[in-house]
Amino acid sequence: MLSILKHSFIGLGSILLSLFALSFCVKADDVLEFYRDRASVVAKTQNPFEAGTSFIYTAKTTLSRIERGGDVIALDSAMISYFVSFGEVDSTIVLKESKNGPDRVDISYPNIFEDDYDFNFFPNDTGGEFISIGFDADTTKGNLPSGLAVIDRNLYFLKRLYLHYPNKTRYKRRSKEVEFTKYEGLIFPSRIEENFGKAGITSVDFYRLRTTLAKIEIIQR
Repeated sequence: MLSILKHSFIGLGSILLSLFALSFCVKADDVLEFYRDRASVVAKTQNPFEAGTSFIYTAKTTLSRIERGGDVIALDSAMISYFVSFGEVDSTIVLKESKNGPDRVDISYPNIFEDDYDFNFFPNDTGGEFISIGFDADTTKGNLPSGLAVIDRNLYFLKRLYLHYPNKTRYKRRSKEVEFTKYEGLIFPSRIEENFGKAGITSVDFYRLRTTLAKIEIIQR
């Protein structure tokens, strides 16, 4: 009789634990969906590329080579003004020309909350000012990046974005990190850092392309 009661209690305990875990997962999914929805709305209204804003974005881009020992050697730099209208770069003016690159870079950023991703909370959330949301893409469907988005916990705007492109053509281990700043109610990249490898004759050479915001001028909203 005692044995039967013991097994009954163990079975009941397992059921309760399973129900608690299921309840926790449902709650976590609801909270995740809450942040995703609000971050998506904010991205549509505050991302100048999606909001149809016309502006001039002036930035300095530096190309560096990463040596095997970890040393970073600057190769060249350029200062470029990008004229953006309705989400597209219409034209550029090179203020300081480079000899060996870099040319103009992609200063836009994706609204990852709108794409087909599997989202998850980053572990060890401390409940601070910002919250981290991980996202994974189906690598068989094009070249969507995977990565991590850091958003303001209360205002939902992007603070940092980490992107990894496993299938990017012509590159190996390409990643992109974007930091953001708020200017006149819009979210602009303040720093864009791309790391990638290019295959040489006998080995892969690794490079860093760092773009730093110098000036923003909004023409029309």
